[in-house]
Amino acid sequence: MPEESPFELVVAVDGRPGLRALLRNRSATARLCCHDRFWQTTLLELTATDGSRPRGQDQRVIMRPLYPIGREAFRELGPGDVEELMETDIERPGPGGYILRWGHQSFHGLPPGTYGVAAVLECIRTSWADEERQWHAEKDIWQDLLRSAEVRLELP
Repeated sequence: MPEESPFELVVAVDGRPGLRALLRNRSATARLCCHDRFWQTTLLELTATDGSRPRGQDQRVIMRPLYPIGREAFRELGPGDVEELMETDIERPGPGGYILRWGHQSFHGLPPGTYGVAAVLECIRTSWADEERQWHAEKDIWQDLLRSAEVRLELP
C-alpha cells in the first residue's frame, strides 16, 4: 500500500466567482516542497456538466524563461501550515463567455454554467540555481503527484 502524502492540495471556492489552490502540510513534521509559477506550477482541470473538458492554453509553451528555478521556490511548511499557491482571475468581457486565468494557464469563452474543478501539482524538482547559475540539490524534498478533490464553480 502506498504511503499517504504528507501534503493535501485543496481548491477553495471564494464567495465571488473565484478559486484558490492551497497546499496543507498534514504531517507531524516540517516538510519541504517546491512550487514555482513557471517551472513547477499547479494546473487546473475543468469539467463541464456535459462531461466535456474545456482545454486551457498554457502560455509557458511559448515563453522562454529568463531565470532558472531559484531557492525561493522551495518552501518549508510546518505541521498544519497552509500556503496559497494560486488564485484565479475570472472576468466576463462580453457575451462571448468568461475568461478564467490561473497563472500561465487560461480558459477563454467559457459559457455560463457549473463546472467541476480540480487542481494538479506534480512535484519533481530537487535542485535550484543561485545568481551565478550554480546548481544546488535539496535534501529530503517531497516528490509526488497531488490532485485535489473536485469542487463546483458556478459561472452565472
